[in-house]
Amino acid sequence: MLDDRLRAQPTDDEARAELARIDAWDGRWAESEAGYRAVLSRHPDDVESRAGLVDVFLWQSRWGDGEREIALGLARTPGSAPLLLRRARLAHWRGDATAAARYLDEALRASPADEEVRAMRDVVFRGEARLVLRDEVFFAPAGVQGFPSADVAVLQAWRTLRLSARTEQSQRFGADASSRSYNGLHFLGLAWVPRAGWSAHVELGVGAPATAVPRWLGRLGLSAPLGSRLTGSGSYSHWRYDSGQVVHLFNPALGVALTDALRVEARYWFAYVVAPGLHGAAVTDGASSFGLRLSWRPTTRFELGAEYTYGVQLDRLPVGLQLIAIRGHIVSVSTDVRITQALGLRPALRVELRTSPGALVPIVGPELGVYTRW
Repeated sequence: MLDDRLRAQPTDDEARAELARIDAWDGRWAESEAGYRAVLSRHPDDVESRAGLVDVFLWQSRWGDGEREIALGLARTPGSAPLLLRRARLAHWRGDATAAARYLDEALRASPADEEVRAMRDVVFRGEARLVLRDEVFFAPAGVQGFPSADVAVLQAWRTLRLSARTEQSQRFGADASSRSYNGLHFLGLAWVPRAGWSAHVELGVGAPATAVPRWLGRLGLSAPLGSRLTGSGSYSHWRYDSGQVVHLFNPALGVALTDALRVEARYWFAYVVAPGLHGAAVTDGASSFGLRLSWRPTTRFELGAEYTYGVQLDRLPVGLQLIAIRGHIVSVSTDVRITQALGLRPALRVELRTSPGALVPIVGPELGVYTRW
């Protein structure tokens, strides 16, 4: 129909721009680029056509061509929200959260009601501060009380780098299942994001006090897209306890985007423990855990998640190989609700059926998280 319209009226640039957009959606890049350039040769200030041409370049990963076209368009129409949005996308795909957030803020000032700009600003941020409060309510054996904990974390992005600091304050198992011990974990992390979806990170931590948690911790991780719908990730963690145990923890995962809103992720953990034995001889053992998580995000301001995990808990005053003696089935549900662009809530509920040696322990763990982003 558009072809017929253009044959009848060769100067109908509105139809030509619409046909160029359809060609781009269908992957006919050369035809789309030619169509947009023909329109821009006669209407150089047509922001929508220039934004469409930029999309053609970005979808082909022609970053340099896209950047030059954005600069040319902004020189002619300064403050154009569609072009600033494309500049933000380019920065985001390059992993530069600082520049992406700055361009989106400029676009929002130019066009506060632009839903496309607002949606992207919801997921691009320079920094985040988070507080999480949780408890574990034990229903057996008699006399076991809850084990509350609190996490505080701060993340700040600078270009393609992400610096993080967090601390966890908790009460955990003491010398036996009916006693407590107070513990603190403190971490510093650094991640490099060369492109959207790609990251390499390192995290170092110390436990103080460290009665039932590791004294020293380290973690290395990688994440990368494996096509348009798959994401692969993996990490290695190293824990050292004051009582002599060393834990090597391997955690690969594979995520699949079933639709734009629905995602499923399969996770696996292998814990290899080296512990001091009698007469100085070390003893070793390994244990596997696995989990499956399903998340649904219909909008940028709401997410609903559900997860099932089975495996070792790695959470008890370590004596020998007792560290991997506790196993459990865990089902959890969570939601992430953005109240405003800057403020969000993450309530969650975790139900565990823990199979400690000689006991079956039901546990309910409510959690409330609140965060702010900038």
